[in-house]
Amino acid sequence: MRDYNNIVVVYPIDSTIDFLVPIRMELERIFPNAVVLRPRVGTYGSAITDDTELVIFLGHGTPSQLYGSVDDSGEKSIFLNVVNGSLLLNGVDVILFACNSSDYFKKIKRSAEIDCYVTFGDMPTDWEHIRHIRDHEADFLKSFEEEHLEYYKSAIVESVVEGFKNGARTNSIAGIPKRISLVVNQKINEVILERNWNKLQKIQMVELLNNFKREIKYDQPL
Repeated sequence: MRDYNNIVVVYPIDSTIDFLVPIRMELERIFPNAVVLRPRVGTYGSAITDDTELVIFLGHGTPSQLYGSVDDSGEKSIFLNVVNGSLLLNGVDVILFACNSSDYFKKIKRSAEIDCYVTFGDMPTDWEHIRHIRDHEADFLKSFEEEHLEYYKSAIVESVVEGFKNGARTNSIAGIPKRISLVVNQKINEVILERNWNKLQKIQMVELLNNFKREIKYDQPL
């Protein structure tokens, strides 16, 4: 990746994203001068300034917002919605590792100029998320148990860590999703050949991992 002078890594205070710590630690190694932001509840896009060149977000999201830290009642606060995201991320390179960040990005891109980005699709990483999908699709991951959910989470985290390593090694934002896809393919092979799961559990895991890599969107102008 090019030499960025001002990087903000957003990592909200939320125990449900503790599994992303290995990604944050790798980012701190790659970008030792980056600002690691743990946003206070009620702050919107704090630390993102006119001088910011790259924003990396790690957390939860929807097509309309990126969530910040949880409040005293355990509710997620809003860090960036479409309006302030369009303003604060205008002209900034972004990597948004959050559920539905590709759909969120489409909305802010309508009024923001962002040419270099990596975004992601839906990533069901907790049972609340899975139950929500089951409200509309009763058989969604019907054979999944805690072991399978933990494997999925560790697989995507490992792939993203390796993706950032490759991006730094190749000096390329595009190198991040390319490496992620390679690692996910390795995990798919592992599921098929090595995991002692039943046929349905393997099929569902392979579909989930395939969806993860297929829904990544990115661009890096020449």
